[in-house]
Amino acid sequence: MCAIVGCKQAHDGYTISGDVRESWDGKKVYLYLKDVEPSRLIDSTVISKGKFEIKGNFETPRFCELRLYLNPNDKNNRNFIVSSSFFVDSTEVNVRCDKFDKRPSFSVIGSSISDQYAEYIKENEQLYDKEVFQKYSDAYYKENDLDLAYKYAKEVALFRKKKHDHRVQFINNHPESPVSLKIVQDMITRAGNVSRKETLELFNTLSVKLRNSEAGVFTKSLLEARKVYVGELFRDAIVDDIALNQCNLKDYIKDGTHTLIEFWASWCGPCRGDIPSVKRAYEKYHPRGFNIVSVSIDKNIKSWQKAVREEDMSWVQLRNRKGDNSIVETYGVTYVPSTFLVDKKGIITHVDLRGGWLDMELNRIYNN
Repeated sequence: MCAIVGCKQAHDGYTISGDVRESWDGKKVYLYLKDVEPSRLIDSTVISKGKFEIKGNFETPRFCELRLYLNPNDKNNRNFIVSSSFFVDSTEVNVRCDKFDKRPSFSVIGSSISDQYAEYIKENEQLYDKEVFQKYSDAYYKENDLDLAYKYAKEVALFRKKKHDHRVQFINNHPESPVSLKIVQDMITRAGNVSRKETLELFNTLSVKLRNSEAGVFTKSLLEARKVYVGELFRDAIVDDIALNQCNLKDYIKDGTHTLIEFWASWCGPCRGDIPSVKRAYEKYHPRGFNIVSVSIDKNIKSWQKAVREEDMSWVQLRNRKGDNSIVETYGVTYVPSTFLVDKKGIITHVDLRGGWLDMELNRIYNN
């Protein structure tokens, strides 16, 4: 374990000092800004005699990542990356590494803002009971006990609401904290069931200093650039159909029907695992006006087409097209599976409805 220890006293700028393994001598340590995109390299230094030091100044505290590549020739292999993300302000930070750790990693103990962020994460995670989610998963996917699965799904939904309420409360109670800005930024980049109006209100809750900072200006640009929000009309996009003909998403979103736009990939285990439940929902509610449009993010066309045949997916199958204004970019999809439920008027009502939650919502819609 590599411990990052921050001294409480403020001084002119920040200093990150490292005391690590001498076997790492000659390797570089990099400091990146993580509150803007793309991540920006701020500084780097070379480890010498098991030590390193990085100094600098920020006008406001910034969310950064300290990164060390154990194998500089393979920077994409996470097994050879030692890193930690934390807030850097006017403090002195010392980095130490236990020489006997087989899998070294950095942890932050000190900087007051990083401490506040760690406490926020801890409190938020305590609001979620993973055991209840596991019980839901077992009931829904293994035992096919829908009544029991719905019971646990409702409990999980309540946990998620509590987590969201906790985020909002933290922002309202700490409008000047960089942690609050980080929370707002995460809400924007992780498409969820938060409206544009609520997101903007939370952003405007932040102090003027935070909003006008580089990270704040970037966050505002993210908010304005995001095209899809719950409570707004779905967005059209150009896609390919299963025969590789260019077409438009809007051609498959019919007025007067509910449509699930589902993003997936042939190589995605959870996506393939969800197909039986999606198929069950389609067979049950399609005769009553429920439609599904699956959008693959596969780069390998043959793998996508093969998976569609193997899974016997009888609903509309489309594929993302590369380039600007792609459907993946339009919908801000950063992971699969991702879903967007569109109502009879073309309004997006829910994001990431899957499994038991999708079943419950369709049951509410069609069985009142």
